[in-house]
Amino acid sequence: MLKKYELPPGHLYRVLHPSERIPGSDPMEVVVYCDSMTAGLRFHLHPLFVSFFNEFHVTPCQLTPNSWCISTYLLNLCLTNNIESCLRLFRSVFDMYHVLGSNCYAYIQLKIGLLSPHFPSSNSGWRRRFSFVQPEVGQFSFKTCWRTPFCKHFNEPLDLDHELKAHLNKIISLSPPGSHMSEVLSNESLRRVHIESPEDMDTFDLGRVMDVAGFSNDIAEDLTLSPLNKKKRRAR
Repeated sequence: MLKKYELPPGHLYRVLHPSERIPGSDPMEVVVYCDSMTAGLRFHLHPLFVSFFNEFHVTPCQLTPNSWCISTYLLNLCLTNNIESCLRLFRSVFDMYHVLGSNCYAYIQLKIGLLSPHFPSSNSGWRRRFSFVQPEVGQFSFKTCWRTPFCKHFNEPLDLDHELKAHLNKIISLSPPGSHMSEVLSNESLRRVHIESPEDMDTFDLGRVMDVAGFSNDIAEDLTLSPLNKKKRRAR
């Protein structure tokens, strides 16, 4: 995987132990699906995704691969066309829903007429292809515990100001830069627009932010614990 996606240094990737199950046993790690990496998921996460995850109770592994595909494509369009990639724009383009039969996973879909390159409508068996990842130094800038995504909150209507309307009109008018999504979201393309390692996320320290905000160490620790690991901690 490291070779295929030409992943930069800064994060540690590992395969699961035979006895492990998702979401894993280490609260500092997150699951990363291989199909999501193909769809454009890279660490460090772009600030747009970090704000999305923290605001709407999602982690990278809770989004389906095709959700990563279309959302990374939008971010790519914004970065290559000088369009501000803010969370309000993200919500203006997509709706989010729970995957049928599971409140743990969510998917996003277009609600505007955005032209996009071709990509598969499904990824058969994607949940069986995964590994674990954690920062080599520090911790993630988002909460790693699995929670129920705030789909209803995400889909609440927005008041579109003049600037946001202008951005949406520009996005809708853009033609896809390639015929297939694999070309548009290639390793070289992702590096060119700095999706995979935005500089302002390199030194993010969630623990320090929580400390400055006046939260105790126990609360800061709880934010990164999955329900499974909270049970283990109480048992100890």
